[in-house]
Amino acid sequence: MRRLSAALVAMLALPTLAYAQDDDAPEPPSVEAPVAAPATPAAELPDDPQVAEAREAYNAQRYGDAAAAFTAIARRHPKSPAVYRALARAATWADQPAAAVRAYRHYLALTPRAADADKIEAELALVMRKLDKPPAEGPPAEVTAGLTAVRERVKAGRYAGVEGALAALATLEKGKYVGPELADARAAVDEGLARGTTEAFEAWWSPAKKADPARVKGLADGWKARAEAGTLPFAAQRAATTAQGLDHLLAGRHQKAIDTFAPIAPGEPRLRYAQAIALARAERFTEAEQLLAAMPPEVTDRRVVTLLGLVRRAQGRIDHALEAWQAALEPSEQQP
Repeated sequence: MRRLSAALVAMLALPTLAYAQDDDAPEPPSVEAPVAAPATPAAELPDDPQVAEAREAYNAQRYGDAAAAFTAIARRHPKSPAVYRALARAATWADQPAAAVRAYRHYLALTPRAADADKIEAELALVMRKLDKPPAEGPPAEVTAGLTAVRERVKAGRYAGVEGALAALATLEKGKYVGPELADARAAVDEGLARGTTEAFEAWWSPAKKADPARVKGLADGWKARAEAGTLPFAAQRAATTAQGLDHLLAGRHQKAIDTFAPIAPGEPRLRYAQAIALARAERFTEAEQLLAAMPPEVTDRRVVTLLGLVRRAQGRIDHALEAWQAALEPSEQQP
């Protein structure tokens, strides 16, 4: 912790929890006896509908309500430094020093080079004087255990169900503890699902491998549970749809596979191929042929032209089918 000046300041207001510096003061006044009422919490808070409620409670000196509201906001924005700064100040005035200490620590950990770091450390030092034993650094033991459970279940590829990573994460997010570690756990789930989806799709595409239907279903169920738990980041939505489409395809739900792949297949030849397989299995041969024939030559490999021949044969167009198969037998740089 930074070295503080001998005269730490008078606690005047909570928005910035502004401190009036007085170099002649022998020690800071107690937080139990502030010399002025706190003002509005600092800005830079996230765009969250509950922020207005939290500020209103703070300005009305309902600090317990303000602390509760800022805690709820922190659950949705666990890596927002401004939320923890506001929560720390509300908790201080609500006589919740342990919660204030944790929130101050989160703020300093997230913004170690913040312009107001010295002032925040001074506020933290004052709050800690109210505690005989300040909370230990880091999350409580039960939270650490929950975070470990999330990571282990992600590593094992278990996402949905009561024994899945999302259930462990939900338990953490419904608990009393709030902190940036919860965002890290949520990100670990998203990254694990995305990585697993990529690996499963690559296995399905590769002639030398085979996708495991059970694993694909687990990924699809995991993405569904993840979406039910909260809004999916835009970057994750394509991976989620890919897993769900592949699950439908492997399970023989051809129409669902067609509908699922439709919004994400344009511009991605391998997804177009998957969609064409679903169309062919649903005996929608004309549509399958249109998709396959429209693929650029530079991305067309033997699987594509072989399937093109099959759908043409299914339509009774043997000469056109033979033409496609002849192309499939020609040397290709993409497919040995």
